[in-house]
Amino acid sequence: MLMKLSLYTILFERDNKFYLYNSETEFLSLLSEDIYEKLYNGAYNEIEKEFIDVLKEKKIIIDDEHQYDFYDSCKLSYLSNIGVTDSLSLVIAPTTGCNFACPYCFEGEKKTKVISDDVIENLICFINGYSSVKKLDLTWYGGEPLMAFDKIKQIILKIRNNCKVKICSQSIITNGYLLSDNVIRDMINLGFTEIQISFDGDEENHNKTRFLKGNKGRTFAKIINNLDNLVRQVPDDFKIDLRINVNKDNENDFAPLYKKFIQRYGTHKVNPYPGFIRETSKDGCKMCYKSLFDIKRFQFYKRIEKEGVPVDFFPHIDLQKGCMVNRNSSFIIGPSGEMYKCWNDFNSPERIIGNIQNDKLKNPTLVSHYLYDTSIYNTQKCKDCALFPVCDGGCQWFKHKNIFEGKQYNTCCFLNNQQILKECLLEHAKKDKEDSYKIYAI
Repeated sequence: MLMKLSLYTILFERDNKFYLYNSETEFLSLLSEDIYEKLYNGAYNEIEKEFIDVLKEKKIIIDDEHQYDFYDSCKLSYLSNIGVTDSLSLVIAPTTGCNFACPYCFEGEKKTKVISDDVIENLICFINGYSSVKKLDLTWYGGEPLMAFDKIKQIILKIRNNCKVKICSQSIITNGYLLSDNVIRDMINLGFTEIQISFDGDEENHNKTRFLKGNKGRTFAKIINNLDNLVRQVPDDFKIDLRINVNKDNENDFAPLYKKFIQRYGTHKVNPYPGFIRETSKDGCKMCYKSLFDIKRFQFYKRIEKEGVPVDFFPHIDLQKGCMVNRNSSFIIGPSGEMYKCWNDFNSPERIIGNIQNDKLKNPTLVSHYLYDTSIYNTQKCKDCALFPVCDGGCQWFKHKNIFEGKQYNTCCFLNNQQILKECLLEHAKKDKEDSYKIYAI
């Protein structure tokens, strides 16, 4: 049977050293020049059987007919999970209103909506309509969801009392300004497991863009005070994500703010990470100059590492592939009961796919596009990519724009650049692997 290098095997040379990397088995090793040359030339019969067995075990070389085994197994798992109905994931926005007036926000001048009691009743019926569902994952979104915290509490209690499903996880995405002691206490009692709070850089830059509506009041100090109380009160297994939004305007803020958070709260309490703002060019066809994409993102990671932020440059395997748009039982629900498939579509009327009070899809074409056409399993380029095992498939929203709107966004991971990939692998090779708390370079 014909042997060949796996699709996921990469050979490269640097400074008279010879390297072997396989993305499926996360294997990275130095080679002798002799073995490197034989692998490069496909002279497998000239390599000792004992070493060939190791190469087969690490899936460096495979039989030709098994070239797509990993891809096909992932695809089968994906297809079988599209229609899984034992779990339901809902992102619920109880309000579109917000106490902030961030200039870049989708809310703009749109009318504020708050979920009504009737819509809440429809939501309970909607959940109960999934008769085979046993597990429910909830994420509270907005607007600013804490502006409708009473509605959130009402919904949770109704689900507990009127639905047979078990709430397995519960997270909230908030600006953190309204995170009072009473709210924190209620969140703990209601079974919240995770929170995400966003910052736009250090105090000065944050206050320039994330200010109070009406008076442009500063918010950073108040959020930090609330965060202090949150860290002090929540149990150890409560996850606190601190998303630090970055682009070229404020990228230098990340490392000092990251270190400030870690010094203040410790690595076991908070998870500060960069939230890369994806701004598009004026022609709407690609990422704009200010967005940290491609090599600019790699340069960002290199810079923050030099400033003392631990970075894991090694590409780790990603079996999830895709996001909620590729899952049949995942929805975003707005305050009027309207349904969406993608976060980026929220509050855009033309992207509504239906309503929780009606079983009929309003936009089956969009749902079909998201579920199937944007999938990583629908592109030959992805099937043949050496980094398929470590890639999540890219942003499905931008993929949809490429496929159906003629856009030209690069949705590939920046590691797809072979030069950057090799640099990341070499960075990993020279580091202490015992440092477990790191920012992942993705």
